[in-house]
Amino acid sequence: MTPPPFLRPPILRALLALGGSALATLGFVQALWRLAGSDPPLWTKLLFAGAVAVAIGAALSLPRWWLAILASAPAALIGALALDAPGWVYALALTLCLLLAANSPGERVPLYLTGAATRRALCGLIAQDAPVRAVDLGCGTGGPILALAAANRHPQSRFLGVETAPLPFAAAWLRAKAARDPRISICWRSLWRVDLGGFDLVYAFLSPEPMPRLLAKAAAEMTDGALFVSNEFTDPAYVADQQLTPNGPAGRRLNLWRAPIRPVAAN
Repeated sequence: MTPPPFLRPPILRALLALGGSALATLGFVQALWRLAGSDPPLWTKLLFAGAVAVAIGAALSLPRWWLAILASAPAALIGALALDAPGWVYALALTLCLLLAANSPGERVPLYLTGAATRRALCGLIAQDAPVRAVDLGCGTGGPILALAAANRHPQSRFLGVETAPLPFAAAWLRAKAARDPRISICWRSLWRVDLGGFDLVYAFLSPEPMPRLLAKAAAEMTDGALFVSNEFTDPAYVADQQLTPNGPAGRRLNLWRAPIRPVAAN
């Protein structure tokens, strides 16, 4: 099912799924009361609400990781309310969520962190003693871009990380300053405003949602010979030239495209 344009942001579809789940659960409880004269236990209501939320979310074409959130959301909400914590605790939790993922509704990208094994594999894709221009689109806390800079010591190399989630950006910026490496820059900038034509390596660890648009952008802007690397996510319209699975715990598959990048239909 293709959602209408006004429901394209996943957060809106998730909220719709939760709202529909709440209404369905109320109806389920009322129907059971009328038929059996009893109120089902709380765990039954939570399981039912989670299942309905997942079903609605799947019908609205939400990614699997969103479905996992929907399945646990009713229980998490009831658990949070049962804590009976002071109001400032909930306000602090909301503030932290906004600082961590304020960009998620618009860019449809959660915070994913690149593991050590994957960082090592990524560093193996660049030369150690030649100038390299690399960018991490949505750099999170800066791990991959700092690792690339450590793997390549050429003074003319340049390493750029862009991020728009406040807390991860602050962490990446502070880590870059602590590294005291003038070749590293962390910028508050949308990944869609980065011209990819000036880079030898473009790295992204985003989500399935933006990949069709991002690969089309890479195909239009990247210069011949440049390497585009996506951690885990891809798009069927663009078949990767190579896939690399890092050795080590939690090593995620890297999808590699060498420019010029062309969609399947153009091959």
